[in-house]
Amino acid sequence: VLEVSGDVLKPGSDYVFTASLLNSVGSGFYRIRKEQINVGPNGGSCKIEPATGFALKTEFLASCQGFEDQDGIDRLYFKLKGADGEIAFPGTSMSEMEFPVLDVGTFVVEVTIKDQKGASVTLETNEVTVTQEDVESQDVLLRCNELLDEAKARNDLTTVLLNLAAVSRALERVKDE
Repeated sequence: VLEVSGDVLKPGSDYVFTASLLNSVGSGFYRIRKEQINVGPNGGSCKIEPATGFALKTEFLASCQGFEDQDGIDRLYFKLKGADGEIAFPGTSMSEMEFPVLDVGTFVVEVTIKDQKGASVTLETNEVTVTQEDVESQDVLLRCNELLDEAKARNDLTTVLLNLAAVSRALERVKDE
């Protein structure tokens, strides 16, 4: 296995690797093979905005821009990561993902960007902090019900997963109060 730091090889450039195998008397053979390196998408960045918000209320948007790849960008895979775990979402051709609700905590979004030939790059967005507004438990329960109804109406798996995760954590918080 030959491993080279990612910043050494340039996408689309040709490289020649040589290897020599010698037996105990010093004779051997050489094989020269020309390879083109498929490096994952590069040159871009990802972020999530806004940097702060309120639980079950603020909508967050993770977005990526500026990535280039000679093979073309195929899919982006978003994974929401927080102290209580992570939620991975199906790949998408869209360069952004909306997180309509998050519960209290600090989160980052890990994004894996793959090209048409399978090379990829993975990076994390900036951190977002979600806090709880001063609201009554009854208001939290009403908002949870609204979120479940919204997820059902949109018929969208991503929204359902996000809303269920946020509602579950919010209900646990209410129960502990």
